[in-house]
Amino acid sequence: MYPVNSANGDSPSGESQERVNASVHSAAVSIQANSYHVLCAVVPVKVSFGSNACRTFALLDSGAEVSVMSETLSRRLKMTGLKRSLNIRTISGVSQVTAVESECVISAEDGSNSFHVDPVIVVPKLNLALRCSSRKDIKS
Repeated sequence: MYPVNSANGDSPSGESQERVNASVHSAAVSIQANSYHVLCAVVPVKVSFGSNACRTFALLDSGAEVSVMSETLSRRLKMTGLKRSLNIRTISGVSQVTAVESECVISAEDGSNSFHVDPVIVVPKLNLALRCSSRKDIKS
């Protein structure tokens, strides 16, 4: 999760907020000439820690075993937690990182649904490859 902008959790409920339309698409892994492509949904959310909140986008990965957050977002939320040395396995291999284990609350932007995430692993840097796809490319 990366921050979009910060908002104090004590802001008045009548405050003007930008509306974001979101749709979630899913697709199968495409295997062509030893090249793997995975399409994950990205949705707008609000992440909270204590009285601090931030609007951001979450990448939904149904195959993930843990929830991961960028250190940048964690700093904006003034998160605290336990420092740990972890082995993180991705499709490109295993790497050892020093991370912080914490917790947070993730909710829909309109507040209709929320859930407690414990633990969330805060890592110094998230290396994500970005690739845009057109709507016709993701239809099966």
